[in-house]
Amino acid sequence: MDNFDLRKYLAEGKLNEDSSQGDMYGLGPAYQALDSGIQYYIDEFIKDINADIEEGADKASVTEYLNDLIKAIAALRDSVTFPPDLAEGRLFEEDKPVWTIEGWDDSPTIESADEGYVEAVVNYIKSTHPNISDKDLKKSMEVAEETWYNEGRENAKSGEGEDFDVSVEEFADGAIEYYEDALMLAEGRLYEYVLGSRHGTLFMKFKDLEAEIEKIASEGDFAVRRKSNPSDKVQHEWEIVPIEDVSSGEEKSGIRIYDYKFEFDPAKDKTDEPHSFSVGGVDKVNTLSILKDLFGAEARAIGGTNINDIDPNAWITSPLK
Repeated sequence: MDNFDLRKYLAEGKLNEDSSQGDMYGLGPAYQALDSGIQYYIDEFIKDINADIEEGADKASVTEYLNDLIKAIAALRDSVTFPPDLAEGRLFEEDKPVWTIEGWDDSPTIESADEGYVEAVVNYIKSTHPNISDKDLKKSMEVAEETWYNEGRENAKSGEGEDFDVSVEEFADGAIEYYEDALMLAEGRLYEYVLGSRHGTLFMKFKDLEAEIEKIASEGDFAVRRKSNPSDKVQHEWEIVPIEDVSSGEEKSGIRIYDYKFEFDPAKDKTDEPHSFSVGGVDKVNTLSILKDLFGAEARAIGGTNINDIDPNAWITSPLK
């Protein structure tokens, strides 16, 4: 294995011979070389191991061969140069449909998205929840569309709105979040201690959100608990509970603020950009009332509720039903 020469291997015409699937994604010679080279090493490794086993090889010999295989594959990987788009994860990105919300549009709808966008969203959702009903799918997509409608409306109302794209993944993740947190949880199909379902959002920069929550904690009217990396879908989470409710055992009037399936850490990346953080709670009106009381204009409702109809002074502590 130490004497393997990739260039000689390719020149002898063994590339396509040894690759069972070939260049199935159209990634070009770099992919083919790496794919075939790795397969060669694995084949040689198996032959060497089988021969040694027949001769009564001990565990140390097998381990040595395995280490040689790992080093050889690593060296081969480092010797191959991939196209920039592939190396940076942008392959096929231009072919994906998007929903572009223009800066002047104060009433954006998904109907203005690229051809194939809705179908791609549906396929993405069903890849995660293949048994989702048509009714739940429709409702979840409506809530996701409303979220981006509100984002676009706020963007246009600023007077300095800029065009922005909503990817298939971003839209679908919002629909999936609503489906899991509201519909499945409400019907007993999913259980998490999340202080209830998702009822609103906060569109803020992470550092501003963090500073505001620290201020809330210092004022003493609410108990604040922070969790880091609480699940594989959430990186940052805060529970904010009225101080009178902390000792009740259930804390049903508390709210939960969290990032959901962000593809980056908002505490480290894109820190100068606002992001849509989810807000959950047991009772919808009570949750939104606390949210509006604490965050004012940054508070937003989902699911057909108008945040302007919410009284920020109407919330109460447990017990809530």
